[in-house]
Amino acid sequence: MGLSESSMPFSNPLEATKDRIQERLSEIVAIFASEFPEQYKTVLIKKLREDKGGDDWAYQLREASPPDWDLQAGLLTKKGASIFARSKWQERYFVVKNEAENFRIYYWKSETFFNLGVKPSDWIDGCGYDVEEEEEEGDDSKKDQTPPSLRWKLTPYDDKLRVWYLEAKSAEDKAKWMDTMKAACWKARSPRDPDDVVHDAFDRAFRETRRKCGEYGHFSYHFDEPQTLGSFMFKVVEREILGRDVYPKIPGAVKGRVKAAVDKSVGSSCTTASSGAWNAARKAADSAKTTISETAKKMLDPLLSAESTLKDKIVDKVTEIADPVLAKAGSDVLKPIADKLLSPVVAVYVEALRGFGKLMRPIVKTLKDKGKGDKDETLRDLCRGARRKIDYSFSGPMKEACAVLRQFTTNDIAKTINAVLSGGKIYDLYRLISKVEAGVRSVLHNAVFTFEKSCETTIISKTVSTHEQKDDEPPLAMDPEDAMRDIAPKLAEDLGATLTEKVHAIFLSFIETDVDESIATPAKSAVEPLADEVPDDLKDLIVLPNLAENVVNDAVANAIALIVDAGINKADLPFHKEAESLLGDVQEGDIIDVA
Repeated sequence: MGLSESSMPFSNPLEATKDRIQERLSEIVAIFASEFPEQYKTVLIKKLREDKGGDDWAYQLREASPPDWDLQAGLLTKKGASIFARSKWQERYFVVKNEAENFRIYYWKSETFFNLGVKPSDWIDGCGYDVEEEEEEGDDSKKDQTPPSLRWKLTPYDDKLRVWYLEAKSAEDKAKWMDTMKAACWKARSPRDPDDVVHDAFDRAFRETRRKCGEYGHFSYHFDEPQTLGSFMFKVVEREILGRDVYPKIPGAVKGRVKAAVDKSVGSSCTTASSGAWNAARKAADSAKTTISETAKKMLDPLLSAESTLKDKIVDKVTEIADPVLAKAGSDVLKPIADKLLSPVVAVYVEALRGFGKLMRPIVKTLKDKGKGDKDETLRDLCRGARRKIDYSFSGPMKEACAVLRQFTTNDIAKTINAVLSGGKIYDLYRLISKVEAGVRSVLHNAVFTFEKSCETTIISKTVSTHEQKDDEPPLAMDPEDAMRDIAPKLAEDLGATLTEKVHAIFLSFIETDVDESIATPAKSAVEPLADEVPDDLKDLIVLPNLAENVVNDAVANAIALIVDAGINKADLPFHKEAESLLGDVQEGDIIDVA
């Protein structure tokens, strides 16, 4: 770890701290290396238990396949990747993909190359990017100066990544592209290991590593597993060493340049350390998977019995720790927010249900009028168009629901969150809005997909889901009106279930830091004496701290349910009554241009 002499007209600011930095990185690697095998074991056994129990799909509608149609395509001008100010601007053909391809933004040299199926020139993974206005003035690299108002940029949260500069041909095009890219970057998931067990084990091990380094609560993932670990390692070193003993010693005249060199050097060390730790952990997981699986399958019944006995003993220890913390969180945070939040959230779902009726009544009429012939092709086109419109916010079936959501930023909900959540974190409010919106959109997508599968006469769409569905079963070929009559009560039930699930998740996010710091961490220490009670033949399979965390999660869920479920029951959800309006003739205000 070091800096080139040319970057510093004075002594190397890292010289006095390089050993401390390396030691701290080694400590973090050691914590992660000890946590990952235990978490991998726990997640793998959990999966085996779930596989034995069968499918856990808790909803009545079918799970929609991820949308695969392009969100937007067309010509844009982009700035080259050169670090110099006079980088060339070049016209390229851009395509923003949908959820099926994780909202990736591709570009080709020309539309011709795209149509010929040539591989894209490059792409942008939107996770970890913001879409912002670009006010670049006086760019001499362009012969014909274009108003800066037609430009925008994709800015990474990690300043070591590339900033993408783009330009449209008109203000209208720019607005559409910016909206599409904002949605893509917001919805894109971080890159992750394709093995769900490995990724979930990393997630748990990383959370424990953060706790042992003094960090609690929510953490956003924008990178793959080794990059996420490396980014966290840099954050710890920056907080504990660089910010205290390195940055303050850099002379002001060269501070920006030298700080960047310091960050690059330390960042490189973090990347090396995290990559090595992840590669070793991944290799060990592959080696241990078969042994753990075979042992756990043989011992699954006694394992479940022993875990049940131990959990009964853990409950008493956890309750003593958790009850006072949860009581205070309930009275100080959850109850005040619930009083203001639940009725408006129910209103969002009701408006979405009404919007769905406006969307589907014209579709049912079109299909009835169509009769036989190419009915399946028409059905597919109409349902695809309907699902496109479900993703709109200022028109389509979600228009009124989104209008209610936008009021959350200015009404009593925002004021209450500002008052009870550490002075008010605007991120908490937007995370709330995002969860509510995503929940209701998901149910509407499932409803359209279920309608399509019910009406098709031949199989025209496949489900790609996390649970088993029989896509090779004979088509139902239901009459469109009968299909809607069948879907209506299922939609009402699923909206109620999703509302409860999302509100529970929102409330957990409000208190997760307190749960981590004041309940989970001391609970894991409190159960250590129970280690002697683990049967000898199960010691390699039972991880007491993880059992303690499961008990903590149950206690927190019960505390949230007492407040949330009471409020939802009080709201007397009107979904079944509203669902009756899905049937009947086309009405004024219905969405006619669906395809």
